[in-house]
Amino acid sequence: MRTSRNALFIFICAVFLITACSPQDGGPDPAPTETGAVVVEPTATLTPPPTQTATPLPDRALFFAPAETEDWLIAQLEGAISQLAAGSGLVLERTQDLDQEEITENTRMVVAVPGGADLGRLAEAHPNTAFIAVGYPGLTERQNLSVIGPQGFRPDQQGFVAGNLAAMQTEDWRVGVVSVGDTVEGQAGRNGFLNGAVFFCGLCRPAFPPFVLYPTFSDVPSAADESAWQAAAQALLGEAVQTVYIYTAADSPSLRQNLTEAGITLITGPTGEAGIQPNVIARIVPNPAAAVELVWPEMLNGMAGRTIAMPIAVQDINPDLMSQGRLVHITGIIDDLINGVTDTGIDPQTAEPR
Repeated sequence: MRTSRNALFIFICAVFLITACSPQDGGPDPAPTETGAVVVEPTATLTPPPTQTATPLPDRALFFAPAETEDWLIAQLEGAISQLAAGSGLVLERTQDLDQEEITENTRMVVAVPGGADLGRLAEAHPNTAFIAVGYPGLTERQNLSVIGPQGFRPDQQGFVAGNLAAMQTEDWRVGVVSVGDTVEGQAGRNGFLNGAVFFCGLCRPAFPPFVLYPTFSDVPSAADESAWQAAAQALLGEAVQTVYIYTAADSPSLRQNLTEAGITLITGPTGEAGIQPNVIARIVPNPAAAVELVWPEMLNGMAGRTIAMPIAVQDINPDLMSQGRLVHITGIIDDLINGVTDTGIDPQTAEPR
């Protein structure tokens, strides 16, 4: 009995499986579904353009020399500043105009000579720039400003040195000066020479005739012409002068030629002919470049500015006319003047005796 039931159960299960696997409603088999390949397009990656990085400007030094600056001063300072700038890795530029816009962030140093720029105001407005003022009367030092020669170029001191040298070199003190009589600077140079000669020779009395009161002088106007230079030369020759100092503003080739042809020994200034000359003892020149060389590294390294008297140098020394011992003497006179030990006795602002 149990066997019959089992057989019946197996039969029912078989019928059920056959029915479940047969298509429904006798319809056609469904069409197979086509499986297509799925193509994935790559996403474009946008690369940002390279960032434009501005090339930093090189650090620079400015040399301010207005149009009216004398050629000798430009030549002396520019030569020294060029070497200093190159040694400091700075690009040197020279300008005839100096204002707020000219001093940029990469301006490390400014060296200036007088000519309209208010250097004190510019130094205050640009505390990160170092300034060196050359020959600015009345300017005061500050943290980023050094002042060289706040009393100007002191023609009285240059004349004093020339007068001392002339008297030391000349028999019977027969010395004189050609200067400009209608300017304060010319008068200061002339009076400084007279005092410098007397400083060496005292009464300066000649031992033999002609008995002229030495030292002597001859002035020309600031607008001197050929006739004025010839008259100045003749005036000194008439007084038996043997050595003549030619003040810078009175210098001219024709004056030097007239005196040279007469056998006169000369002392000249910064505008005199450079190089050793047969009848020229030496040139007495202001030497601001020496002071610039001194304070340049201090200012670049952030040291406080300071004030320095205008240096004076003896250049183009003729060894046939001036011994080493006399050069030592003149160098000592210069040091005493610069350090205030000796005074010219002349007010540089008025050219009058103190």
